[in-house]
Amino acid sequence: MRRLFTVTLASAAVALLAVTAIEATAGGSSPVVTAGQADRPSVTVTPSTAPQGGTVTISGHVPPEPGDCGQEVRLTEGADFFPPDGFGPQLPLDAGGNFRTTHVVPATARPGVHDIGLRCGGANLGVSARVTVTAAAAPASPVAGEPRFTG
Repeated sequence: MRRLFTVTLASAAVALLAVTAIEATAGGSSPVVTAGQADRPSVTVTPSTAPQGGTVTISGHVPPEPGDCGQEVRLTEGADFFPPDGFGPQLPLDAGGNFRTTHVVPATARPGVHDIGLRCGGANLGVSARVTVTAAAAPASPVAGEPRFTG
């Protein structure tokens, strides 16, 4: 009986450690990436905050299989971020399914949060990255006593 209790107690301790490790990973510790998770679509925008007229870098990955992406992926968001219709550029994928581009945030983009998505093969891929657009800085006022030039 004593041996059965010891084995049961040891099994319970191992199970508790496994649950604790899973919860720690979900809580923000170094995640464990499985082979299936490593080849999912992804998109990243840097910097995560940019002014109207500023430049952001948009990069990501689209796995070659399965899917209908072929050699390209399209960026999506609202028409004020990707005028005139909310569809951004069609980007080529390298042999590994990666892409990268720079984008000038239109001066007319509304300040606030924008979610950049991916689309290919006629469907959205279900991933997005956030960028916060801030109002462009006001032009500097002329300093009193400085000459003003007019054209």
